Amino acid sequence: MPFQFPGMGKPPVGIVFDSDLGNGIDDALALAMVYGFEGKNEARLISTSTTKSCLRAAAFCDALMRFYTPAPPAGGAFGCIGFGRPSPAIGMADNGKMAEDTAVLKAVLEKKTPDGKPVYTHTIQKMNDTADPIALIRNAFTAQNDENCLVVLAGPATSLVKVLDLPGTVDLIKRKVKFLAVAAG
Repeated sequence: MPFQFPGMGKPPVGIVFDSDLGNGIDDALALAMVYGFEGKNEARLISTSTTKSCLRAAAFCDALMRFYTPAPPAGGAFGCIGFGRPSPAIGMADNGKMAEDTAVLKAVLEKKTPDGKPVYTHTIQKMNDTADPIALIRNAFTAQNDENCLVVLAGPATSLVKVLDLPGTVDLIKRKVKFLAVAAG
């Protein structure tokens, strides 16, 4: 398979992270670990989504991404994080009824600086600011080298199950995914 940049080796493993972010601190800590691996160039976060149908859960994902990735250099590109990397879409399940805020979401998203500005910035305000998690996850698989993808499920597997229902996706997952980690309890 040709690489995007000839002469470069296989990129670090890509991680698809899907959780019910906001129900407890465990998912946030797991996502923080993924950002830590990414910062050390040991992994790449290729898809982040929440099975929780809640705009504030998606905003929490976005706030975590902005907290754990370095700011662009002065004069950096608009809409980018890190050093010119485009801000990845955050997937959010839509079951037709938005879930209630939780204490975890409120504690992070409602925290203000002394001058009343949010401590943790995010760009998600409305449904159109999120992505369909099924398409997001499938597209993340498609863009990976064979056997260079991990899936971390830190919540219900509903989005992954829906991805499996798409034509040809089972074979795609067999080719691309090396490991599936499920946090169930």
